[in-house]
Amino acid sequence: MPSLLGLAKTFLQKSSSKARNILKKITHLPHKDEYHREFETCYLLLAEQYSGREKVDCALELLKAVNARNKSCSTSWSIIGDIGHRRGSFLEAADSYATAWKLSGGTDLASGYKTALNYYKAKKTVKSIEVCEEIMSHCIQFKEAYRLMSQHCVKNVRP
Repeated sequence: MPSLLGLAKTFLQKSSSKARNILKKITHLPHKDEYHREFETCYLLLAEQYSGREKVDCALELLKAVNARNKSCSTSWSIIGDIGHRRGSFLEAADSYATAWKLSGGTDLASGYKTALNYYKAKKTVKSIEVCEEIMSHCIQFKEAYRLMSQHCVKNVRP
């Protein structure tokens, strides 16, 4: 099983169709607890492949399987957020990104930024400002960018 996953990762760099076929074969193998991480990685890679090819339903099914076994997988929540953002359901995407950001302990700045952005697009400017303020308290490097974003949100808050 780990050797098949390694082969699929190698093919991802050259031929995504071969990698996808190997990943599909891995998902049909019987699940063993000793290979839990490998199955999770396989599901995540295949879900990324499906979401890139607009097979959203298949990707969401795989991601729900990952979340059923490991609720603390921030990568799966981030991919669900990507799918929600592409669908235009910004509130769902923001909630998924917020979960991914919390699970990463607030260290995944990309998830934090996407959370704030999707709250803003969902017309939840107050939540967007709160996320920006929380990010600015943790990260010094991007403080100016988040300050500008929060100022932009404040301009759009209606009294």
